[in-house]
Amino acid sequence: RTGGSEHNLDLSKRRAENVRKALLQNGITPDRVTIVGYGDTVLATTGTDEVSHALNRRVTATVVGHKGEVKKEWTIFTTLPKS
Repeated sequence: RTGGSEHNLDLSKRRAENVRKALLQNGITPDRVTIVGYGDTVLATTGTDEVSHALNRRVTATVVGHKGEVKKEWTIFTTLPKS
């Protein structure tokens, strides 16, 4: 975790908003997209290495059916080499 909780929540919300924009640009209608930013409140791992940090900066996308059932779910994250 880098930065304070407020900073991490802001980053999380901006990351979620960028994913929403990408979905809309690719033809998904706005009524089918809900975004949530959790900041540092829902961590995937407590590790301190680069992979752990990347997992905690993840985006999880969920496709939900008409009855509210999860049809598909995937997690997106990247690690970049140090320059």
